[in-house]
Amino acid sequence: MITDAALMTGKALICLALLPVTLSAASLPRRGPLKQDLSWKRYTNKTLGYCLSYPARWVRGEAFDGTGMFFETGVKKFSLPIGEMDIGVSSATDELPQLVAIHLDGIKKFQRARDMEILDRRTLNLAGAQALFTKDRYTDPLEKENWIEEFVLARYKNALYRLEMVCRAEHVERFEPMFSRFVKTFRFECNSRRSSGHPNINEVEIAPGVQHSRIPAGGGSEVDQEGIHGMDAGADRTGSQ
Repeated sequence: MITDAALMTGKALICLALLPVTLSAASLPRRGPLKQDLSWKRYTNKTLGYCLSYPARWVRGEAFDGTGMFFETGVKKFSLPIGEMDIGVSSATDELPQLVAIHLDGIKKFQRARDMEILDRRTLNLAGAQALFTKDRYTDPLEKENWIEEFVLARYKNALYRLEMVCRAEHVERFEPMFSRFVKTFRFECNSRRSSGHPNINEVEIAPGVQHSRIPAGGGSEVDQEGIHGMDAGADRTGSQ
């Protein structure tokens, strides 16, 4: 028969055994940025002349008929992507609010996104041009995962520029500052050979709404040194490309 004293002694031993584990977990330092997020490179589109910086260790590829690029990564460099950023240029002529609606409708139609919710929408000054920033959240019914999307639309001369980030909702704290920096480093004219001309995109058309490369299954403000979200992912550490 177990006495009350023995029972209390057993509880005490269990508590003592758990205490060091609890203290050890509480004393662990917060994990810093992942290795593949630290080094950044410069990308310049030689045809259209724009440029921006991107994480050098992310997987990248050409997109949107050569007018843009996508950059994606997972928990590790070559693991299943959980987030990506991209840029594309088109000759769409609709007003920015209408283009936002077309983009969101396209996600609902082609990716069957459900429970879409607009979390934020506001005007920005993107490298001297008026832009519209939108943040939304939706559910992928196939993966049963929630995703966060942020994108910026801006018109410059005769072209429409779109910068986008999409990631799993539980990883937004990692990817949001990445996108803030991605947008902050963007410039419309970086190629001196084309700096005096207009982008040659008259025959470029991008299917509305299908503009990011995810692999799985009121008043205005400026994009300044603080970025879109008032945070900075750090300074560039590598050269240009």
